[in-house]
Amino acid sequence: MRNRHKLGYLALLLLMLLGVWAGMHDRTDNKPNNLRATFIKPDFYEQAYSVVKPIEQRSEDIQGLLVNHHLLAFHLIAQAFDRVETSKARTVVLLAPNHFEQGGKRIITSADSWTTPYGTLLADRRMVDKLKSSGLIVVDGQPFVKEHGVSGLVAFIKKSLPNARLVPIIFKVSTTPAQAKQLADYLMTILPSDALIVASLDMSHYVTDQIADDNDDQTVTALNNLDVSNVDRLEVDSRAAFRVLVETMKLKGAKFNLLDRSSSAKLTGSKNPLDNTSYITGFFW
Repeated sequence: MRNRHKLGYLALLLLMLLGVWAGMHDRTDNKPNNLRATFIKPDFYEQAYSVVKPIEQRSEDIQGLLVNHHLLAFHLIAQAFDRVETSKARTVVLLAPNHFEQGGKRIITSADSWTTPYGTLLADRRMVDKLKSSGLIVVDGQPFVKEHGVSGLVAFIKKSLPNARLVPIIFKVSTTPAQAKQLADYLMTILPSDALIVASLDMSHYVTDQIADDNDDQTVTALNNLDVSNVDRLEVDSRAAFRVLVETMKLKGAKFNLLDRSSSAKLTGSKNPLDNTSYITGFFW
């Protein structure tokens, strides 16, 4: 049974790779409102939600989420967004790495909307305009075309929060701690009190599962303590995005609740460290 389970994940991984390749080659340009979710058919997302553990009660008090964007662990993403499911209008700020270091500035947002299997996820252009006017961030849709840290999650957002409006923000590695803190402070002055801040972050990469577990222990401790003093020592996709998440949650007075921890090695049974990515999933309320 275990081998069958692992073979299922490997088959899913192949499907994902083919889907991502096809999605990228379907895009013809980066016209406004022409950005797309990684998968444009609902099957993948429906499968993700089908394995979510039932919960007794969803909470509108959840202020933030920490989720992976490595879609092999699609059930972890669905599990987190299922916690915040609502038909109410809600601004969602999605923090992610700028994986390909595209664009001319360190911190970038987009005013484009996203095509998903569940309809169009609209941009919160009023918030994007405020961010632009602050001088802390630039608006440039082009870096988002292939940014899987965003495209991999937009359909989950649209499915669980059908009336949400999105503010995606990506960070280059060179983003300074001061810039991250300044952005966190500014977000708190412009966002509605019920805004949801989501960090799209994978954790340890290309190490054994034992090393990944040790690294992730340190990250969970930082999350529990809302501590950014040692962020530069943590194994996270984007330290700047992590800083903004933790700083905003601290300002909101929210506490971290761990939902799950896992890794691609645990899911597939691979013993090759070069195949491994780890995940931490949780929410703040």
